[in-house]
Amino acid sequence: MRIDQIQRERRERSRFGIKRQLRYKSVENRRVVAAGTGYTIDMGSGGVAFSTDNELRPGASVELSISWPALLNQT
Repeated sequence: MRIDQIQRERRERSRFGIKRQLRYKSVENRRVVAAGTGYTIDMGSGGVAFSTDNELRPGASVELSISWPALLNQT
């Protein structure tokens, strides 16, 4: 069994394999310390797994903007 399969089995909530482009900002003390692009791997009500070309500091606060294929309130 692969490590990623073990980790998925321990999750309390279901994740759905949805690959969408995203933009991220890593924030420390209310300042943006890193920014870039990537894509989602999977997501659910408990979180989002995503990949970027750059490493992010473990435990860092991250803001995500995910491209979504449907409109909400016409925007």
